[in-house]
Amino acid sequence: MVFLWEEVGYNDTLQLPHIFGSPAEQLWGFGPFGMQLWNAIRALDFVSALDDVDPKRIGVSGASGGGTQTFTLAAVDDRVAFDAPVSMVSAIYAGGDFCENAPGMRVHANNMEIAAMMAPKPMLLVAATGDWTKNTMTEEFPAVRKIYQLYGSPDNIDAVIFDAPHNFAKPAREAVYKFFGKHVLNVDDPKKTAERNDKVEMLQNLLALANRKLPDNALTYPQIFAQWQKAAKKQLDETSSHDTMRQRLQLAFASQWPSEVASQPKGDSIVLSRTGAGDRIPGIWIDGRGEPAIVVHPEGAEAGRKDPATAALLKAGRPVLLIDAFQTGSAVAPRDRSYKIFVGFNQTDDACRVQDILTALAFVQQKSKGTIELVGVGKAAVWAKFAAAIAPIPIRLHADTSGFHDFDEDYLKNFNVPLIQRAGGLATADRLTSSLR
Repeated sequence: MVFLWEEVGYNDTLQLPHIFGSPAEQLWGFGPFGMQLWNAIRALDFVSALDDVDPKRIGVSGASGGGTQTFTLAAVDDRVAFDAPVSMVSAIYAGGDFCENAPGMRVHANNMEIAAMMAPKPMLLVAATGDWTKNTMTEEFPAVRKIYQLYGSPDNIDAVIFDAPHNFAKPAREAVYKFFGKHVLNVDDPKKTAERNDKVEMLQNLLALANRKLPDNALTYPQIFAQWQKAAKKQLDETSSHDTMRQRLQLAFASQWPSEVASQPKGDSIVLSRTGAGDRIPGIWIDGRGEPAIVVHPEGAEAGRKDPATAALLKAGRPVLLIDAFQTGSAVAPRDRSYKIFVGFNQTDDACRVQDILTALAFVQQKSKGTIELVGVGKAAVWAKFAAAIAPIPIRLHADTSGFHDFDEDYLKNFNVPLIQRAGGLATADRLTSSLR
């Protein structure tokens, strides 16, 4: 049995265009990749529920954008028992279409790692010499196979390559048939899995909406987005676990709590970095006694040093760290944000600022295991609030966010982090930091 479902914006799936997801919609994680993956999971629901289907022997295959859906569906849904992504698992290209990319999807990750989440279940990588999978046999296949080796199942991963352009032509299709024949049907005879010359129906006869007219009660584009937001809010309202809330924020920011922070002190100046991450956070470290404090100013460490809050801390003789958070103070540097899928591969400036505060907190924790006071000045109060919400350590927070409102417009103008509303936004940060006073 074979089931095919439409990708968003094609043929019968007309309620949404193939490319959508404005910056405001990205705050809620609303875009073609997520919608298509949602549809793929629902397709699995349908197929698994059929009486004449063995739910333990379901395989998935697709090429190009369908290849992306193949290996991402296998990564998020354990019901996929076999998969064969075609012309897509590559270390040098991740797909240029919005249906293959989502904010944060490939921050700290690549297609090989996502595909390797299939391990140790059987997977076939199908490649072509004329596209970005041309190095599969020497690069991607050996890398993914190493993950399978960790599971003791190196024979469950295989790869083939054809001298052809980007395609899902007959040789590639027959390689997939052979793979499924072997693993699903226990058939090793290639003649039995060869493609037959069956009659293909006229494409217009395969459409449910041959006249291209949607049913009268079909939801409009704005209604679908509103439904998406409603479902997200309902899930957030039903969540009581602080660990779950914290994890959602952490994923939205693509942030990490550093296991180790390296430092380069020179007088009062200091540069912090996460071991292995390659980032550099300039700052000022003034040693002292008692509870340590971190002051974050929107114009950087030197501006923060002149703030009354810092003066009071220094007068009390306490240890104080001031940082040039990302793109502030001496850390201002050119950054090309023009690539159309920039946020798929990179954290935004505001997300990087939150990460820098987390790194600063981890550094101070290495020096003092007690509570740390975190002060966010002005616009940096929002940065500090979210960093405190994510950090897994005791913090005394001073961050006046009364001038920031939990509206999409405020996020886009003052704190642009895709997925932030999907993770609960300021309301979730408030819940996680309500006792941090």
